[in-house]
Amino acid sequence: MELAHCTDKFAARKRCQKMLSSPDGTSFYVGTEDGAFLKWLLLQNPDQALKVGCGISHFTVQTNRKLPGRCFRLHRTDGTHVIFSYKKCVHHLPLPRDEPANQQQQPQEPHQHQQHPQRQHQQVSHQQQSQQPLQQHLHQHQHRQLEPPVLQWQQQQQWQQQQEQRQQQQLRRLQEVLQLIIGHNA
Repeated sequence: MELAHCTDKFAARKRCQKMLSSPDGTSFYVGTEDGAFLKWLLLQNPDQALKVGCGISHFTVQTNRKLPGRCFRLHRTDGTHVIFSYKKCVHHLPLPRDEPANQQQQPQEPHQHQQHPQRQHQQVSHQQQSQQPLQQHLHQHQHRQLEPPVLQWQQQQQWQQQQEQRQQQQLRRLQEVLQLIIGHNA
């Protein structure tokens, strides 16, 4: 499954379930296909910045200590780790562009068209009200639909590389300061 076609929630959920069926401690490195998929999927999580932190080293499958079942554990580049919910990520996948939200609605029964005009108007008003939360949700997540998932993943990769470069620069500066302090005290 290519990342560009991962807006199919069912396929994404099945892929995660298949990975979770592997033994505890199985590692998925970001450079591998499964690791890249998990990293891309994590971009859909509303808490992704908090989860990713300083950067992703790899993912592992673990037994969840808090809840029954198994989970993905994200290992950060600084050695810390955190679990994340693949279900939350899948839930936030955008709808495919060729599948508008209104196609998921059931067609009306023929007998509904023969109702009294006032009742029919009330029913239409109720349908419009029930669609408003969906429209608000789609509007809030419109930015996710504008960029293809692969582009999001590439931007995340670029951001992570920039973070790593900044960390390396900070480390070099600290080493220089430490050498100055050691040289001054000697």
